[in-house]
Amino acid sequence: MSAYNTTLNSLECDEQTLRGHLQGADIPTLLMTVAHLTGDLDVLRPAWKPVVAMGVAGSDMSPEEETEVREFCLHKLLAFRDSGQPVPARPTSDQLHAIGTWLMGPVIEPYLPLVAEELVAAGEDPRAPRWHKEHVAAGRDFKVVIIGAGESGMIAALRLKQAGVPFVVFEKGADVGGTWRENTYPGCRVDINSFFYRAVAEAECNTVTGLKQVHHAATPLLLS
Repeated sequence: MSAYNTTLNSLECDEQTLRGHLQGADIPTLLMTVAHLTGDLDVLRPAWKPVVAMGVAGSDMSPEEETEVREFCLHKLLAFRDSGQPVPARPTSDQLHAIGTWLMGPVIEPYLPLVAEELVAAGEDPRAPRWHKEHVAAGRDFKVVIIGAGESGMIAALRLKQAGVPFVVFEKGADVGGTWRENTYPGCRVDINSFFYRAVAEAECNTVTGLKQVHHAATPLLLS
């Protein structure tokens, strides 16, 4: 299991380490995380609402205001740690609605079901097949051919494996990765927010941190 795909049971971190992590955290992401962990949606103050530009929500606070927010979040997280409460697995529907509309405004409403589906904790795989070849075609002898070992091809292979369907993957290149392996021009990266561009399954997967510079994941991160 990748360290990026691990669900914590509790928050165990000393103050100095936690403070160090918070120094590099994206402000909107940090506030939403604190709201989720603590269940305190009042953390999402209107005055701290991010601005949205090119589909990306970001802070327009001054450095002094960001320092104030980080200190506020530090104390909220320390109080949560000391309470001994377990880390919630996923936000409730009401929490997700409040957090999403605070982040993006009412424009996010139609996308909330998709966001809910994409919020997958470690060990969960809601898109895994709910059927198996042994149950629907036990005596049928066949094999599926997958053309290309890019992202779609690898996910197709995983799903077929989960369903017990034999398959073979044909790839013209020397390694997996598809278009992300073949295109190496400077600055090659995805054109949508990284937290929506990931594969979540039993196999290892990568998400991204809340750091501003990786809102749009570059090729090395996608291939890692």
